This record gives sequence, structure tokens and C-alpha cells, in this order.
Amino acid sequence: MGKIGHKTNEGTPSIFKKISAWILLLLSGIVGMIISMIATIYFAGISGSRIIAFVAGIVLLVILAGGGGYFAGRVLKGKQTRSIRKYTMFSAGITLALTGSLVFGFLYTPVESNPMQPSDKVHYWDLATGSRIAYTRISEDVDKPYPVLLVHGGAGAPSLEHDDYANALSREGYDVYNYHQVGAGLSSRHNPDEYTVERQVQDLEAIRHQLNVEKVILIGESWGGTLTANYMAAYPNNVEKAVFVSPGGIWLHKDSDIGPKLNEVGKKDQNEVVSENLRFTVAQIISQAGGAQGLYVLMPEKYLDGLYERFVDMLNMEPGNPNPDTNEVPPSEGFGFWVNVMMALDSQNVPDPRPSLKKNTTPVLVFRGQHDYIAWEQTREFRDTFPNSKLLPVEGLGHVITKPYQQTYTEAIVKFLNGEELPIEPYNGIENPFSVQ
Repeated sequence: MGKIGHKTNEGTPSIFKKISAWILLLLSGIVGMIISMIATIYFAGISGSRIIAFVAGIVLLVILAGGGGYFAGRVLKGKQTRSIRKYTMFSAGITLALTGSLVFGFLYTPVESNPMQPSDKVHYWDLATGSRIAYTRISEDVDKPYPVLLVHGGAGAPSLEHDDYANALSREGYDVYNYHQVGAGLSSRHNPDEYTVERQVQDLEAIRHQLNVEKVILIGESWGGTLTANYMAAYPNNVEKAVFVSPGGIWLHKDSDIGPKLNEVGKKDQNEVVSENLRFTVAQIISQAGGAQGLYVLMPEKYLDGLYERFVDMLNMEPGNPNPDTNEVPPSEGFGFWVNVMMALDSQNVPDPRPSLKKNTTPVLVFRGQHDYIAWEQTREFRDTFPNSKLLPVEGLGHVITKPYQQTYTEAIVKFLNGEELPIEPYNGIENPFSVQ
């Protein structure tokens, strides 16, 4: 009578060995898939070649999965060479087919994007930083000394359109420029590792030189508020006035003491959208885990841009608003995936700008919408950091300036820049003004 762990008959493995062999076969396939995917991304990043990356991934997969099949065959078939070869080829073949379908499905399944189309209204600056920056100009009879630059959000989320306040400011004699940050819209695209907060800051400074002015007026929306704050920290004397519209965060460092980036309803909505956009989420994870360069080589940028646009279009920019249907936001256009990812990564290591900004007496206006998904603490920090600042709460609004609120913002921004009395009473409290009413 045979014992467990020993052959019951010559050449016939025990149940224990059979189970062990099939577990080995399964694990070698799983490990082979994972390591081959990682290797493909790694070799794409260091070689810059898709062919080298795929060959490296296939070789490792065949070695690992085929090796597992070989040893499983030895356990199950002893020294029967032909049977062992079948197990080896079966394991390698099945794993290769499954891995290939997953990888190529992820990388090359088309994604519709919405690129911007150039027009006669779009002009370009070729900056000393190496960035080619697209912009549109909104101006009539200019009689104000300093131009207004619209600093869009995202990062990587520009627009050819502009809010009503831009037209109103041009009628007031301001020279207004709506520019696309590098890596998005109609501006130049570069290798991902060239996208840094510092480059965005230096692009802004180069634009000031391009305009040949001593100072500029900055209106930063969402991430544009973060960029504006970093620019003012680097060049404290070059901004005449600044407006922060639903700013995304003054310091987004991993060790920031400000608090959560999103409020509770914002987090809940974002988590739901993340789970519904797994391909976008996987691309984000790969990039943040050190595989940005490899993914850049392997996957068409337009597909990644499309994934980013779809993700943003599904986000609720005003969670908790009981009347969201009245506030329509146009579909995303010309978004840049890579500049968005790299700004998020680089922001984790940017020095705290607040010590410098606390000494900056530039007049600052901060807007806060009632249903903004950005955490209140992030907005309040702008007001509390700048010594010459005012925060205006806007009831009913979310993160984006939608049509029903254009006039509210237009009136407030025009009066602020003209040095007139504001139409909304500034808020000086600590708690969220909409939660203490």
C-alpha cells in the first residue's frame, strides 16, 4: 500500500504530487505574466523601443511559464521527454496568449479623444524654455499697463473658450491672454520627464518677457491656482494682482499639513469614477509606480488623452448640489494625460511656497463655490497665506464657473482688478462658510 508523498505505482505520481504540479503550473503562469509585463514596461523605458520591450517580455514569460511547465511535467510524467515538452509548450503558449491579449488590449484598443483644432485666432510663443505655447488674445482698446494671463487647470486641461469675465476685462481696457500650458491643448508636447512644476513656472516667466512687461495679472483656476502660487513664490515682484478661482491646493506635497485634497462627497464621487475607468486607473498606477517612460513608449498618447478626457467628463465637479442639471459643463477638449500625471508626481516634491508667499503683499482674490469638491481647508489656505487677500464664497456653485454664475464672477473680478468695492462680502471665518449657516 502506497504512502502519501510517494508513488503508489512505478511512474504514477501520488495525489499530493499531482496537486503540487498543477499549482506549480498555475503559479509559474501568473508569475510569468506579471514579470513579463513589468519587464516590457521597464525595457521600453530604458531602450525607447517597443520591439526590444516586447522581445524582452516574451523571453522572460517563456522562461518562467515554460520552466514551470517543464518541472510540472517532470513531476507528472517522470522522464517521458515528449510529454514534458507538451507541458512546457502548453504552459508557455497559454500564458503568452493570455498575456498578449491583455497587454495589446490595454495598450492598443482605440480610445476616442477630442483634440483641439487650430484656427486663425490661435497664435504661438516660442519660449526660451523650449516650450511652444499656444494662446488666444482677447483685447479691444488696451489702456491698462499690465496684461491678464488666464492660467488653466488640470493640469493639462485647457480650453479654446474663455469665461465671460475675459470679455468684460477686455472691454475695461485689459489685454487678456488665454494660453495653453505646455503638454496640453495646442501647445508643444514633450517627453514626460520634461513636465515639471518648475518648467511651468519658467514658462510663465518667459511669457512675461515675451510680452515685455514688468508685471502680469494672473487668474488661476483649479490647478492653475497651484501654478500661480508657485510662480508668485519664485517671482514675488512680477505679479500686480492675482485671482484664484476654485484653487486646487497651494502646496500638494506628500507631507503637506493642510489636510485632505477633496471633501468627503468629492472623494466618494472620484472613487466611483475611478472604478468605472479601470484602464485609465491602471495607466495612472503604472506611471506613478515608475513606469511612466515605458508607458510613454508603448501606448499612443492620443489614447491616454482620451482616457483622461473621459475620466474628467464623468467626474461630478459639484457633488452635493441638488440642482446640477442647471450647470452644464462642456465636454473635455485637448487634454494632456502626461502633463497631468507628471504634475501630480512632481508636486509631491515641490518645496513649500508658503514661507515666501506669507511675505507677499500682492492683492489676492480667492473664490470658493458652495459645492466645490476641493476640500475647504485647501481653499482657506490661500486666503490665510497671502496677507493681502480676500475670500468670496459663491452660493450654489461647484468647482467650475458655469453659465448661471458667469455674471457673479465677472462683476467681482472686474471690480477687484479696478480697485472698486466688491459685490460679495468677504468671508473671514475658519469653518466652511456653507456648513456654518
